[in-house]
Amino acid sequence: MMKRTLSLLFALCFLLCPLIGCKKGGGTPAATTKGSTDNETEDPVLAELPKTDLGGKKMTILSFTEPMDSDDPNVYNENTISSVKHSRTLYAEDRYNITIQYVKNENVYEALTNDRMADGQSFDLALPHPTEGIASILTSGYCTNYLELNSIDTSSPWYNQSQVESYTINGKLYPLVSDIGVDGAGFQGFVYNKDLYLQNNNGEDNLYETVFNGDWTLEVFMETMKKFHPENEGVPEEEKMYSLIYHSKLERTFMYGIGQKTVRRNSEGLYELALDKGKLNTLAENLYDLIYNMDNVYVAKQTFYAGWGTCDMVKIFKAQKAIFFEYDIGGLYNYLRDVTFKIGYLPMPKFDTYQQGYALICGQVGTIIPSTLNEKEDAALLLDTFSRYSYLYLKPAFYDEVLLGRMSPTADDYKILELLHNSKVYDIGFTIDGAGMGPLKGIMTEVVLNNRSKSVDSYLMSKNAVLLEIVDVINNIK
Repeated sequence: MMKRTLSLLFALCFLLCPLIGCKKGGGTPAATTKGSTDNETEDPVLAELPKTDLGGKKMTILSFTEPMDSDDPNVYNENTISSVKHSRTLYAEDRYNITIQYVKNENVYEALTNDRMADGQSFDLALPHPTEGIASILTSGYCTNYLELNSIDTSSPWYNQSQVESYTINGKLYPLVSDIGVDGAGFQGFVYNKDLYLQNNNGEDNLYETVFNGDWTLEVFMETMKKFHPENEGVPEEEKMYSLIYHSKLERTFMYGIGQKTVRRNSEGLYELALDKGKLNTLAENLYDLIYNMDNVYVAKQTFYAGWGTCDMVKIFKAQKAIFFEYDIGGLYNYLRDVTFKIGYLPMPKFDTYQQGYALICGQVGTIIPSTLNEKEDAALLLDTFSRYSYLYLKPAFYDEVLLGRMSPTADDYKILELLHNSKVYDIGFTIDGAGMGPLKGIMTEVVLNNRSKSVDSYLMSKNAVLLEIVDVINNIK
C-alpha cells in the first residue's frame, strides 16, 4: 500500500505550505512494490490516472546523463531524492504492468539517428542534453508534438508553464519539462554563509527580507558585494577573505536575472531578438567592476562537476573564507553537505525594483517522445505519471535534502527555495544557441570576460547577422 512517511522537517514543510506557496503534496511515500498500488489511499493527482494494463511491456528511457533511478535496494527507505525517483519508477511499473529500463548515452542525437535507421522503436522517452545536439533534434523531425497527444494536458500545474510557452513554436511543442523536472531540479543563484554574514554585518541578516520585498536588485547586490572585506592587498593568499566567489563564464545568469531573454514573440507570433542594449550595457559595467576592480571577489575558472569536490571554489567557501558563492543551487548543495555553518540561498538580482519578479534561467531541455515510436500515447502516459509523481513528492524531497542537517531551517528557508523554484524561466534562444557560450547566451562572457569591455554595442553590431540566423532557425522549427 502506498504510504507517506514524513520526517519532522517534512512535516514542517508540509505545514508551512499555506504560508510559502507550496503546491499540493508533500513527503516521500514509501517505495512501492509490485501489486501494492491502492487507489483508495492515493492522492487525487495520481488517482485520476487511467487504470491501464500494458501487459508486461518493456519501456526504455534514453538520457544523456546518469539514469534517473537506482537498482540499489539501500535507497528504498531513505528520505532522499534518489528514493523518490526509485519509488516513482516502481509506482509506474506497478500501475501499468510494465518494466522500465534506463539507457545512458551522452550523444542522444546520435542514438536517435541510429534508431531511426533501424526500426525506430528502441526508446519511449528521451532526455537530450540542454544544448548539445538539441537544435538538430528539434529541427530534424525527431520529436512528437505533445499538443496532439491525449494523455498529456500541458496546462496542468505539474508542467512548467514558462517552458511550455517559450518552446511552443508554430503550434508544436516538442520538449516538455515537468514542474520540478523529470530528471531533477536546478536553478541559478547564490549560496551564502549566514554565520559569516552576521559576523560582518553587526549581527543582522536582512537578506531574505530584501528578496521577499522585491528589493534584491543589481544595485543592491553590488553594494552588498563591495561592503565586506574591501582590502586584500598584501594579504597572504591563504588568509584572504572574499565577499563573493564568482563563477566566470556563467555571466549569462546575470543577464537572465535582469529579465533579459534572448528572443521574444512579436505581434505576429514569430520570434525576434529581444536584446535591450541599455540594460546590457548597465550589466556589463557592473560585471566589469565586479571582475576587475574588486579585490574581495574571487574570480574562478569554469569547473565541471567532475572536479568540484576538490576545486578551489568549494575549498574557499567551506573554509569560511567567502560569504557568497554564485552557481547552480540545484547541484551545489551536493558539495556542501558537511559544512558546520548555516547556509542561506538568494536569487540572481533583478535589474531594478520595477522588474516584475526574479528570473533564474533553467537550461533543462526536458523530455521528448521520438516521432518514429508507434505507441506514442503509452510513452506520454508514462511521462505524465512521472510528472505528477514528481509534482507531489520530488520537490519536497529536494527541499528537504538541500536544507536538512546543517542549517537549522526556518520557515523563510523553505520560502526562499520556493521563490527560487517559482522564478525559473526558460528561453528557446538559450537552447537553440548551441553548446557552451553561444553568440546569444554568451554575450556578457564575450564582452566583459573575453574583450574586457563595458559596452555591448560593437559586439551586437558585428554579430547581428549571426544572431538573426539563430532566430530564423527557431521560427522554422516545424
